[in-house]
Amino acid sequence: MPNTSDHHRIMLAIDYFAQWYQCPMTVQLPRSLKQEIEEVWQVNTAGVEWVDGEVDHLNQAFYLNMTQDPSMYIRQTDKGVEDWRARATGKFNFDRGVVSDHNYWTAEA
Repeated sequence: MPNTSDHHRIMLAIDYFAQWYQCPMTVQLPRSLKQEIEEVWQVNTAGVEWVDGEVDHLNQAFYLNMTQDPSMYIRQTDKGVEDWRARATGKFNFDRGVVSDHNYWTAEA
């Protein structure tokens, strides 16, 4: 949806996959949340990569795979966006977006 206002906003997207689909996408969450999510919330955490410490979600690498074909995976790497073209040619494009006060939503006072 376009943002026609002059205020910043965050848009969230959640993708759900049937367990049989075997989607390799994962999300990183702090290991400190594991017991609450699995036991209290009773959520299946098959797609969670548990990490020690906090997770910086603003600077987390982008990884997209809506297919089950590894040759079509897209990853944001230190070299740039890795897609099938980059794997074939060795030429990576960069996402030059940087989080700043100008492009990140903050609560209004």
